[in-house]
Amino acid sequence: MEKPLESRQTETVLYQGQAGYWKSSKETYNGQLTITGEAVTFRTFKGALMKEELDLQVSELQGVKKRNSFFLIPNKVSLTSRSQTYVFRTMEQEKVYQVLLSVISTPKLKSASP
Repeated sequence: MEKPLESRQTETVLYQGQAGYWKSSKETYNGQLTITGEAVTFRTFKGALMKEELDLQVSELQGVKKRNSFFLIPNKVSLTSRSQTYVFRTMEQEKVYQVLLSVISTPKLKSASP
């Protein structure tokens, strides 16, 4: 179940910056990518004609991979979930990749039941 955006405002933001979300070869959106310990969110900029919102729970993500544009420019990161792959274009590929890798590979501590 997806958390509403308001409850995420108390989470620590690990990364926040500009990115492009490649939904398909004909649909790309520019906006803001935010990564916390619990979720990866993307929101288009307020003035954009076409709006797109994406909320991914970290628990659903299975992998992260660096990708290049035109086999040459290192500016994409792809996230793999159980059912889909999400591609983001960013000028901070290494930083985004390292943050996502640490978030995905960090085991979540479960509260001990008495």
